[in-house]
Amino acid sequence: MVLNRKALLLALAAPLVAGAASAQIAGTANLGGPQPMVSTPIPDGDFAAMAKKLGLVESAKPAREMIRGWRVPRKILVGVDNNTNRLAWLQAAAPGVKLVAVRTPEEKKREIADADALLRFPCNRDDLAAGKMLHWIQQGSVTMAGCFAVAEHTAARQEVPQKLLDGTVVITNLQGVLTRPLAEHAIAMMMALGRGLDIDTLQQAKGHFDKTAIPPGRLWVFEGRTLLVVGLGGIGTQVAEIAHGLGMKVIATRNSSRQGPGTVSYVGLSGELPDLVGKADVVVLAAPLTPDTQHLFNAAMFARMKKGALLINIASGGEVVSDDLVAALKSGQLGGAGLDLADPENPSRLAPGDPLFSAPNLIMSPETASHAVDTEAASGGEDMWIIARENLKRYIAGDKLYSLVDPKRGY
Repeated sequence: MVLNRKALLLALAAPLVAGAASAQIAGTANLGGPQPMVSTPIPDGDFAAMAKKLGLVESAKPAREMIRGWRVPRKILVGVDNNTNRLAWLQAAAPGVKLVAVRTPEEKKREIADADALLRFPCNRDDLAAGKMLHWIQQGSVTMAGCFAVAEHTAARQEVPQKLLDGTVVITNLQGVLTRPLAEHAIAMMMALGRGLDIDTLQQAKGHFDKTAIPPGRLWVFEGRTLLVVGLGGIGTQVAEIAHGLGMKVIATRNSSRQGPGTVSYVGLSGELPDLVGKADVVVLAAPLTPDTQHLFNAAMFARMKKGALLINIASGGEVVSDDLVAALKSGQLGGAGLDLADPENPSRLAPGDPLFSAPNLIMSPETASHAVDTEAASGGEDMWIIARENLKRYIAGDKLYSLVDPKRGY
């Protein structure tokens, strides 16, 4: 039986999805659709130790000073998980505040008008408009594209909502929480491409192997090769650590400073990317989507890369020009690429005939890079909830919040 690339990707994903519910850590997000409800006891957790481990940073000002119109909240909507004890666990940290469990968009729409805050929801413009009393959003992820100047699935630039710019609404997110699975996913894609495993898998599906089908230069040894991390934040730092452990030379760019861990031999500022990209055998995109990074990797950037280099994108699809990527893969300018895309039902909202599905030497995953099962890192584990609970207590008291998003930078 012969499978095309799309069918193969779906076939490979099927057993992972089918087994996810049974492997899931109780009370965490997961893949595979609705999960059975559980009633697992929830420990309070050691926030101080976790904050130190993840390098979480407090806001410069307390909530009562930085939020325009702050008041002690009366009602907060919570995007609960599948643990029936979750709301009570959060309520213990929020005496006197009405916490409302929300599981569907319809429930959120019905309850949001008089809500003071949203807990474990993505930021989006519709909620900002509908939430007349809204002052705080604790995200259940890192990406901010839904509210800021650029978005995943459009080339149009949008104005940042005034409520964010004037401090009426503040956003906190999960910086540092999902870094390990994202980093390992990037390295897995790199190694699969560098060892020709994507081609082996396609041949296996056809029931016939041909060693000559693997192009020259696709059977790499990674020791001694150079990896460039674009965006040396929490995810990029984890990528660097793993790559360094493989014996690779790691270089990086970051927007804020030249500081970096010992695993990185050189940290350049973002403006140095056009020069550094030509020195790398592997380029890993780990920067947030902003006006500066939107369409950052286009035909001109691909032309600067080493011929045959690999591109791995675990950041945002909006940072890569898809048509230019397909052209670079077809011409051989890029040796391969790995993309973690959005929307598991239809990756990155691609039409079934999108050229990405048939592009050579390309691995795609349907936004699964941040997911994990059977470990404490599973989709953030309890860390994401411990952060949310700590910030909930602090918001109610008007104190400083952790992992505050800068509305001008978008991260």
